[in-house]
Amino acid sequence: MDKRLIINADDFGWDTFATEGILDLAKRNAISSTTVLATHVTARDIKELIALGNISVGFHLNLIDGDPVSRHSHVKSLLDKDGKFLSAQNIYRKFLLNKLSKTEIKTEILNQIHRLKKMGVEISHADSHRHIHQYPVLGDFILKVLNEAGIKKIRKLNTNRFSDKRRMILKAMSLYPHRQIKKFISPQVLLSDFSADKKADMEVFSKSLTSAFEKYQTAEMMTHPGTMDRPGSYLKRKEEYEFLKSCEWKSFMKKNSVKLISFKELH
Repeated sequence: MDKRLIINADDFGWDTFATEGILDLAKRNAISSTTVLATHVTARDIKELIALGNISVGFHLNLIDGDPVSRHSHVKSLLDKDGKFLSAQNIYRKFLLNKLSKTEIKTEILNQIHRLKKMGVEISHADSHRHIHQYPVLGDFILKVLNEAGIKKIRKLNTNRFSDKRRMILKAMSLYPHRQIKKFISPQVLLSDFSADKKADMEVFSKSLTSAFEKYQTAEMMTHPGTMDRPGSYLKRKEEYEFLKSCEWKSFMKKNSVKLISFKELH
């Protein structure tokens, strides 16, 4: 049985530390894919990433943090009084109460995609900030927009862990019968162990892969590397960065016949 792993670095463009860390890992062939925040990334950073050419570059949809790409007047229902995105909780509540404009959601998604393409990104796949593309009901609409925009591959929230409250919520969202998800190609399972265990080391990595490949052939490991941690965040960005950078995990992959692939190679 073929065993294939995608190591995806989320949040390219979020801040200097995430961007620097992901670029360095890409140069070392220590990741196979990354997803870019169109709302945060600079043209200079995108240019450097594209020039490497050795990883797939995807779209990290963001509707809940910071500033929109669109003119504020075009996406008013998504914003607070300061012109910032509403929180995930408020966005979701407004959508369920039919107080969020679907036209404005679509406008912002398409403008984020357009910004990446304008900067030269050939979008290989998509995921989203806080997994908003798989929120029940709202996710169906977002997936429909992504499909119509030509996105063919996507992260699917079939997470392998539900050992804490956050992971249990993700698992519950993955069980919702999204009608649109079948239109996309996705890895069979999402490995979120680095976030769940709040550490990144060889023990967590090896256990994660061993468990996943007992059942599945293709897995995506979700990572959030950075050269520095972000204040107030539970993510151990620096620890993830240092572990991936060490490349000690490559010997485990070779010994267990696990092939590192990118989203571009996923069929």
